[in-house]
Amino acid sequence: MVREEGVFLTRRNFLRGAAYGTLGLALGGPLLEGAWGQAPPGPKARVVVVRHGHALTADFRADATAVARMLDAALLGLSGEENIEAAWRKYISPEDIVGIKTSVMMTPTHPEVVNAIVVRLRQIGVPEGNIFIGDRAQTPGPQCTALLNVPGLKAHALSGIAAAIKNYITYATNLPSFHANDCAALGSVWHLPAVKGKTRLCIIDALRPLFQGPQVDPKYLWPYQGIIMGTDPVAVDTVCAQIIQAKRDAYRGEPWPIQPPLKHIVEADRKYHLGTCDPRRIEVVKIGWRKDFLI
Repeated sequence: MVREEGVFLTRRNFLRGAAYGTLGLALGGPLLEGAWGQAPPGPKARVVVVRHGHALTADFRADATAVARMLDAALLGLSGEENIEAAWRKYISPEDIVGIKTSVMMTPTHPEVVNAIVVRLRQIGVPEGNIFIGDRAQTPGPQCTALLNVPGLKAHALSGIAAAIKNYITYATNLPSFHANDCAALGSVWHLPAVKGKTRLCIIDALRPLFQGPQVDPKYLWPYQGIIMGTDPVAVDTVCAQIIQAKRDAYRGEPWPIQPPLKHIVEADRKYHLGTCDPRRIEVVKIGWRKDFLI
């Protein structure tokens, strides 16, 4: 069984304690446009949500040990492998030049998350000189053969939410142009040569997300104490959106729709073909601390 304060890391205990389910159809209502009927045949995009009740201290600092355990549990759950090195090798080769694309605005990626990733990359044989980390001026460049997309989760005044899809906007040369029409064209960035086909994992730092902007008001930050992981950026963002929407509704005690509408998630599916936002095609795996999971 999964302990309330943390997670087990063995394959047997993971299978015993994880909860599987298809994403709630609430996303087919006002959150993401679409009329969802019977689930189509075919595999589902797996998104793993891991939480730990002591991932943050009382003053909201990240606990490095808890974060490392969460990262391991998420990757085991996503990969289906029995040990963590095999899980990482499923996505990253020792020969890869790896870019860890973080975020620095509003809810910066916690260094404890990045450090835990680097430890595992080095463990499977990726040389330190082949690991590039950063955002904005330090965005990992076109020399990278593999990208790990590691943003902090937040509500965003221009796109509704900012998670996996929006995190690559710094690869674009004309950033303001992507803010038009509620950032609907963000998915096009994923087809740029520096990015296209390189993303191996989306690892969302949801330790302390922001559920209302446009500025960082502490009353809208909450200790979700989670990591959200998947290979499909659209499915990952769909899950992130549901969590933020559920938190907003709980905070107000009534529906409080994310604004602006999440056009970039819908277009990333329908126009740019980066993945699925169809809740019938998303399998959510929940691991760890269950209080206020919100999904």
